[in-house]
Amino acid sequence: MRKLNSFSLLEMLVVIMIIAALILLFVPKLAQQKDYAVQQSNQALVKVVNEQYEMYRIEQPNEAQAGKKLNAEQLEKLREQGYLTDAQIKKYNELPQEAFK
Repeated sequence: MRKLNSFSLLEMLVVIMIIAALILLFVPKLAQQKDYAVQQSNQALVKVVNEQYEMYRIEQPNEAQAGKKLNAEQLEKLREQGYLTDAQIKKYNELPQEAFK
């Protein structure tokens, strides 16, 4: 009888178990990386908005200094003058409070 060159069921199970173990090791790291990326994105948006407001204040010296988070009136002025887009303002308003530390 001729022997077939194929994997046995046991060999396939071992390979599947190794792949499952690797997945269990890497999935939590990927979730942490996603959270870190979101946090960095939020901080970058806050920085961009604050720097755009500072540029606006340079051109409009009578504007008051902003606090940690800009209010709706300040954001609207930035939008009207073309410093920020509607999408940036919407995302900025949706940021969690810890992004403004």
